[in-house]
Amino acid sequence: MNEIKQLLSDPLNSIVIVFLLFVAFKWIYELVSWYKLLFTKKHEKINEEEKCHNIVLKMQDVSTQHTESLIELSSSIKELHEDIKTLESFFDQRMNELKTELNEDIIAMGRSMLYRLYEELKDEPSLTMAQYETFKHVSDIYLAAGGNGAFRNRLIKEILNKPIKEEID
Repeated sequence: MNEIKQLLSDPLNSIVIVFLLFVAFKWIYELVSWYKLLFTKKHEKINEEEKCHNIVLKMQDVSTQHTESLIELSSSIKELHEDIKTLESFFDQRMNELKTELNEDIIAMGRSMLYRLYEELKDEPSLTMAQYETFKHVSDIYLAAGGNGAFRNRLIKEILNKPIKEEID
């Protein structure tokens, strides 16, 4: 039962099963047509055995053709499935590379912005709420992207530990 569920979980296998059902129904239709022909011609005895033999040969030809088509289709589906796996692996690898590059860019930009803000705020005795929130936001992004060093250990703490000015409306 698990094998059937596993087989049906793959859309490519479902396509093959539908195709096989189509071939089976077509073969049954041809078989029914053959029986119909056989019974309608029942009273005609002229070359009846030869006609039956020809019909059987035609059915064998059709069956052989369908079998060959199924083998080719199955092979093509396997190749397609392998190509899809290769593409999926390539896209996963490329996405990871892009994420790494983006993180490195975020760290570089964050370091630059933090240094500029640090230089601007280091001599201030206190910060406005807007200055504090801006510096805190940039430092959070920088640290989340993997930034560290002097900024994490000293500069960020130094600025964020300054008192906040009361703003007068």
